[in-house]
Amino acid sequence: TIDNKIPFNFKAENRFNTEMIYQLGLTILELCKITPGGILVFFSSYSIMDSYVKEWSDKNIISEISKYKEFYQDRREQRQNKAILNKYAMANSDRTKYKGGILLSVCRGSCSEGMNFNDDMARLVIVIGIPYGMLYDPKIQLKKEFQDEFNKLCSSSSNQYSKIKKLSSNEWYTQNAIKCVNQSLGRVIRHSNDYGSMLLIDTRYQNLIKKNYISKWMRNKCKIYNNENTNKNFYSDMKNFFINAEKIIK
Repeated sequence: TIDNKIPFNFKAENRFNTEMIYQLGLTILELCKITPGGILVFFSSYSIMDSYVKEWSDKNIISEISKYKEFYQDRREQRQNKAILNKYAMANSDRTKYKGGILLSVCRGSCSEGMNFNDDMARLVIVIGIPYGMLYDPKIQLKKEFQDEFNKLCSSSSNQYSKIKKLSSNEWYTQNAIKCVNQSLGRVIRHSNDYGSMLLIDTRYQNLIKKNYISKWMRNKCKIYNNENTNKNFYSDMKNFFINAEKIIK
């Protein structure tokens, strides 16, 4: 995980802070310079992704990114997506011919589940923010209400469910979001000789890691960059990871 000069916290009241979006774009630009092969970037929603891309386009960050990676953006329409994925695959098919690609997509979207991005298709996966479900979604509201009512029912010591460990509605809500994060991160390692880096960009992940929400296989290997001193080492650590990984695999 990483935060920046402006802490990367993408909760609802912060997520459209223009300076934070700008700094995020610069961070992704720097990562494009040092990452071999493809980069997958997952947002919480299409509306957030579209808003950030517009901001980056207006400030020439997209044009700078395109000097190092072919830039692609996921679309809601399946037919458009198929063509985009084919172009992205081609951009990452041969390092001697192509500079690699970066693909922007969304958690819970077609690229985050059921697709393989092995080898150079995804050497880096970035998740921006925490993909909480929409609170006004009737399904979310009903599930949270059920969870609270079930917990009340089980609170009686004489109830057969009293000894069962129960989730609060907020705990379930967070688990649901982290499940989507884990699915998105799972795109990067697809076989025993595959390698890649996973980056969670939001200060809130630090607390979620401490509370064991993140999968154990990844939680034990997390490195947190959350202050000026550790941030100085971030890009060099990333660069060295790719250099060392390629030496080991070869």
